Amino acid sequence: MKVIAKKVAGWCLSCDAMDKSEFEVVVYGLELILGTVSKYIILLMIGYLLNRGIEFLLILFLIAVFRAFAGGVHGKTSAGCFLYMLLVCAVSAALSELSLSLKGLFVPFLGYAVCFYAVYKYIPLQSLKNPACDADTIRGKKRGALVVVSVSVLLFLIMGADIKWIFLYPLMIEAVTIMLASR
Repeated sequence: MKVIAKKVAGWCLSCDAMDKSEFEVVVYGLELILGTVSKYIILLMIGYLLNRGIEFLLILFLIAVFRAFAGGVHGKTSAGCFLYMLLVCAVSAALSELSLSLKGLFVPFLGYAVCFYAVYKYIPLQSLKNPACDADTIRGKKRGALVVVSVSVLLFLIMGADIKWIFLYPLMIEAVTIMLASR
C-alpha cells in the first residue's frame, strides 16, 4: 500500500495539487484509505464466496455507522483489524442463520437491551484512536449511537425473518466488545 500511496502522492505533487510539505501526510492518508478499502473488498469477496454477500455488506455498513458514534475496539495491526472484522461478519451471519427459526422477542429484547445499556454506560469508547472529548461531543456521540440502535430495532421489527437478525447481532457484538474493552 505504501508504494501505491507514494506514487499517487508523487503524481499529485508533480501536478502541483499539493505542497511538498504535505507529502508525508498525504501518503499516510492514502495508505489508510487504500488499506480500509482493500479490507472491505476482501471481506465482501469472502461474504460472496460464502453465499452471504448481502449479509456481509449490511453488517459492514451497520458497524461503520455505529462505530462513527460509539468508537470501538481496534486491532494493533492491519491484520488484527481485518481478522476482527471478519470474525464479526462471520459470527453475525452464522447467528442470523441459526436464529431463523426463533420465535418470540426474548433474544432480540435481550440483545437490544445490551446495546442500549452499552450506549448509556460505555459509549463513546475512550481509547488512543478515540480519545476523550468534551461533554457536548460525548452527548452527541451517545445520541448518534442511540439513533443507530433505535433504527436497527425498527428495521428488525419490519424486515422479513430471512434478514432481520442481521440488524441485531453486529451491534450486539460491538456493544459487548466495547463493554469488555472499557473495564
